[in-house]
Amino acid sequence: MITWEGIATLGGVIRAIREPDVAVETAEAVQDYVMARYRTVWPVCPVHRIGFHPVSADDAPAWECSAGEHRVPMLDSR
Repeated sequence: MITWEGIATLGGVIRAIREPDVAVETAEAVQDYVMARYRTVWPVCPVHRIGFHPVSADDAPAWECSAGEHRVPMLDSR
């Protein structure tokens, strides 16, 4: 069992309890930091060249492209 505990200082508080939700909230905080610090979008869909959005899909964190409505797994499932 994985236990998550800590404070995110990237500009937000992680309120999630479940691992997929923690990953999504953390990804949102990192995206906000990258945008504020570097004025760039990350990560970018290689097909549509727009920013991915973090989502919890089928109980797993994923990056979703709103242009093509497709998803890419956020975490390696190995």
